[in-house]
Amino acid sequence: MLPALYQMEVNMRVIVVTDSHGEKDNLFTLSKVVREENVSKVIHLGDDYDDVDFLTSEGIIVEKVPGVFSGYYTEKSIPNRKVVEMEGWKVLLSHTKERHENDFPGDILPENQIKNGEIDILLYGHTHVPAIAKEGNVYLINPGHLKATDKRGFEPSYALLVIEKETIDLKIK
Repeated sequence: MLPALYQMEVNMRVIVVTDSHGEKDNLFTLSKVVREENVSKVIHLGDDYDDVDFLTSEGIIVEKVPGVFSGYYTEKSIPNRKVVEMEGWKVLLSHTKERHENDFPGDILPENQIKNGEIDILLYGHTHVPAIAKEGNVYLINPGHLKATDKRGFEPSYALLVIEKETIDLKIK
């Protein structure tokens, strides 16, 4: 066992955003939070996922999937959904919580991934409603939206995930 002085907290800090819809002001503010929170990665779950591209020029790792009405969603070379591993957790990135009429045959279906226990976490957007829930053993996280105003009445928000091999801390801010 290392002395306390040499022990380091090993975790992955991730900010998850969705539904910025071209409104970048909140993303510019968020780039400051990324540095303050010592974030490893930013994930954008669609509806104008290009909005976060400026973060890569700041040295921030960005992972993204397109929104269901984006032109990118119809490009077969761009995955509409993908499973990534973070500290041993299998995480599905998706704009929606379930299949969508714009899906391609063969697209990953979130509801099947949940039902079959193939993932540990589903990150999704689309509804503009921030939520953290658990279905079986799968965490379902919707960070909300980043628009200045939204007709559903929720303030702009994002999710902060602190992921370790055995534990995860989830917050909507």
